[in-house]
Amino acid sequence: MAGNYYFTTLLGEGSTGTVYRAWDLDNNQEVALKVLHERLAAQTAVVEQFQTEIATLRQLNHPHIISILDSGTIQPPNATIPLPYFATLYRPLGNLRDYLNSYHEHQKRLPVAQALTLARQIADALAHAHAQNILHLDVKPENILLKEAKDPDNPVTAVLTDFGLSHHLRTVTRLRIQPGSWPYAAPERVEGLAISPHSDTYALTVLLHLMLVGQLPYPITSQADAYEYLEAPVPPTSLPAPLNAIIQQGMAKQPAHRYPAAVALSAALAAALSHPFTDPEPPATLPPPEPVQLAKTVALAEKTFATIEVGNRIDTAQTWQKPSEYRLLIAHEDERDRIVYLDKGLIRIGRHPSNDICLNNEYVSAYHAVLERTPGRKWQVLDKGSDNRTYIDDNPLQDSDQPTPWESKQTLRIGPYFLQWQDVAHLQKNGHDQPSIPIPRTTSPDDALVELTLSAAKLELKPGQTAVLTLSVKNKSHASGHYHLSLEGSDLPVTWQNPTEPLKLLTNATGSVDIPLTALPGSAGRAGQYPCKAVVRLSDGTILTDDTLQLTIPAEARLVADMHPSYVLDGATTQIRLDNQGNTPQTYRLLARDSADKLLFYPNPERVVTVQNGVSLAENCEVRAKRRPIILLKPKILPFTIQIISSPDKEETKNGQLEVLPRLPLLAALIILALLGGLIWAWQWASARDAELNSAIETLQEEKAQQQSEEDDLRQQLANPNLTEAQRNDLLATRTALEQSGRDKDEEIKKLTAEKDQLNSLATNKPPEFVQKPKTEAEQDQLYQTVVTASDPDGDPTTVKA
Repeated sequence: MAGNYYFTTLLGEGSTGTVYRAWDLDNNQEVALKVLHERLAAQTAVVEQFQTEIATLRQLNHPHIISILDSGTIQPPNATIPLPYFATLYRPLGNLRDYLNSYHEHQKRLPVAQALTLARQIADALAHAHAQNILHLDVKPENILLKEAKDPDNPVTAVLTDFGLSHHLRTVTRLRIQPGSWPYAAPERVEGLAISPHSDTYALTVLLHLMLVGQLPYPITSQADAYEYLEAPVPPTSLPAPLNAIIQQGMAKQPAHRYPAAVALSAALAAALSHPFTDPEPPATLPPPEPVQLAKTVALAEKTFATIEVGNRIDTAQTWQKPSEYRLLIAHEDERDRIVYLDKGLIRIGRHPSNDICLNNEYVSAYHAVLERTPGRKWQVLDKGSDNRTYIDDNPLQDSDQPTPWESKQTLRIGPYFLQWQDVAHLQKNGHDQPSIPIPRTTSPDDALVELTLSAAKLELKPGQTAVLTLSVKNKSHASGHYHLSLEGSDLPVTWQNPTEPLKLLTNATGSVDIPLTALPGSAGRAGQYPCKAVVRLSDGTILTDDTLQLTIPAEARLVADMHPSYVLDGATTQIRLDNQGNTPQTYRLLARDSADKLLFYPNPERVVTVQNGVSLAENCEVRAKRRPIILLKPKILPFTIQIISSPDKEETKNGQLEVLPRLPLLAALIILALLGGLIWAWQWASARDAELNSAIETLQEEKAQQQSEEDDLRQQLANPNLTEAQRNDLLATRTALEQSGRDKDEEIKKLTAEKDQLNSLATNKPPEFVQKPKTEAEQDQLYQTVVTASDPDGDPTTVKA
């Protein structure tokens, strides 16, 4: 019990999640809960992909696409933390694989109309997803759930599920193909080319071939098989021409030659449904045996299989029909059990679809063995020179030219398949449960199936250097095998290319592959020791063995330093840029100096800086002079250096120059001198003018005093009574003229006095001594030198004469 869900059974496990059957207590319905594996909950990328699947399903709303009922986090049984999940309706009918197997067990084929209807429903679902720019990329029978339908001719309806590998058209790139999906992978996916909706329609057409023909078009079980059949034409079928045309076009090698869209494929299927096709007459069949029982696992050749008890159980109450005299029970660890009725005296078995019995597995040779009926109701087996040989009760067939008798109670093993034949007449006569026949171990689980040897257990690569690692493998099993070799490690500063093709080895054979490793150049090739593994896998991903490789990248120091600007003004800042192009972090000591000890460096002349590899860092340094002169006629340049020390015996020096600025700029000094000269001239002019005014005023005052004396004389003369009238008038006229002249002189004195007062108001300060007192020319030159001379810090006087 978790949340509102009551867990009932475990339905299955996938690569990313576990599916439970549960009862929704809130909505009173049975649901299927897909819960993320607890071991993957900490992997951000996996969680994001799981959430993407949920978002994709919520985006799609179609009757033939699974719908999400609920999502969130839940803590299922045996989990220690809450995990992401989503809920869908439980489909008790299972998936299309189970449905097809039920027909195959009875040697029946799915009715043509039903196969076309299911394919059309899936095509409609894909068309809806493609309209939302979503590719499914994993169309196969296991991802098609079935639900009941009320139509007796089409009792089930298809529901497309498992969008865990779906991708948006605008972001899709080369994607990993699941092990069970290789038979349905379009050629462009196998080659890693551009993916489009045509890739989904190709997979659907392969599925249609399986439903109509009863087997896949190619015996593909691995990537190697997929490459082998890249250029192989689509095998012709005995289907009617319209159906064969659909398969040929849908499986065209070039995407442009296929149906332009899933809608077009759906239309072609609808057109085919309008034609009356006759289903092949099914043979009379016997009921299937009880389901195969799986027991503990054993090591078999280079693959671990389950020990399988092949039962020949029969119900005597059943009315038996007899399609043939013998039947063959076929069991496999990962596949549903099959029954094949042996209606011929010679039965060919192998991986190629042209065989009478096709065992589609990479451990089965194309033409592996032949079954031959012998007198006395017996069978014998002939191995056709297969790679992995043929076994009867764990005993390999020794002679490939002579057949070996095969009793009905003996178990025949071909690759991972376990086979027993049964006499139908004997079963009808003895209709009771017979004891299971256990298959013994072929090898001990502890036996080493392969031996891996590395050309070097430790490898040292300098940045940018390339070395070749040789992986040697010895097949110590009793059968040939295909081995995928790879070098694996996380966050390695090297590049390499693992072999794309498997290494095929016969029993006791040794083979090797070379893997070139190139350390990343420069700072990307981080120094350090990196453990990695050389791994040997089977095609399904099973790890057989591995070995550790210690990869060492030695430290390399490489500094690119620059100082800009190298010529700075007093008080300005220069920048020292440190670019660590080595492959390890470095610590540098920066030391600023000047030989004359006349400069100051801010914030301090010495500092320690650590720079990570691949990082460029800038340090600022302000440079100032300790003393500045008042005035300079030409720039004064002082040299300095910045030392960059990375180790006691390794340093780099950058040279710079400082231009010392005077306290008083030259232009300002000249302006001041000009103003001072003007002021001196003004003082001199004012002094001279004042003297002129004083002299003029004194002259006027003297003239006025003389006129006053003349006026006094005239007044005395006018007082004489003996003056004639004419004389008196002449004296009066003269007096009037003298009075007017006196008034004019008073006015002139007044003007001159006012001008003098104005001059005095301009000169409120006491003029320099040399203005107040006359100086000799030599004294005035010395005075000018005193004003305009600037003392150089070095004590060298620079004199400017005004």
